[in-house]
Amino acid sequence: MLSNENLDAFYTLRRNELKKSVRDNYNKVGTPIDIGELAFLTVINMITSMFWGGTLDAEEEKRLGAEFRTAVSQLVSLLGKPNISDFFPVLASLDVQGVERNMKKVSRWLERIFDSVIARKRKSCEVDHQDHVHAEEKKYQGKDFLQVLLDFKDRDTGRSISSTEIKAMLMKLMKLNIGEDAILFFYH
Repeated sequence: MLSNENLDAFYTLRRNELKKSVRDNYNKVGTPIDIGELAFLTVINMITSMFWGGTLDAEEEKRLGAEFRTAVSQLVSLLGKPNISDFFPVLASLDVQGVERNMKKVSRWLERIFDSVIARKRKSCEVDHQDHVHAEEKKYQGKDFLQVLLDFKDRDTGRSISSTEIKAMLMKLMKLNIGEDAILFFYH
C-alpha cells in the first residue's frame, strides 16, 4: 500500500497542494505570514488530499477540511502539552489535567470525520460500479489512499479491511505524518 509506486502516484496531489499554498500566500503581499502555520496547514492539506483525494465535493471538502484541521490542531496541542501523569504515573488514573479525556474527545471527533469520508467513498464506489465507463476513466486517474484501502483484499483469505481497521490505519498514519514536525511548527 505504501509502495514507491503508490507514493509516486500521490506526487501530483502533494505538488498541487504546495502550489495552492504558494498561490494563496502570493496574493497576501505586504502582510505578515506565519511560516509555522503555513507549513502546518500545507502538510494537513497534503495529508487529506492523499487520504481521500476527490471523495468530497468542493463545498463539503472545504467544510470537512476546516473541521479536520481544527481537530488535528487540538490533537497536536494535546500531544505537545506537558502531562503531570507522565512524570508521576501514580496520578495517571486521576487524569488531573484532563489530557486523556480531551485526547479521547478529539479521537472520537476524528473518527466521526473518517466515518463520514469512508461512507462517502463507499457510496461513490457504488455509483462508479453502476457506471462502468466512468469507473474505467477514474481507474486511470489514480487512487487516493482510502480507495487503495477499500479495494484491498487479502490474497489468501479474500478478506477485505474493515472500516475500523481503515480508521485505525488513517489515525496512525496521521499521527506519524504530523507528529513531531507539526509540534515543532505549531510551537514556534
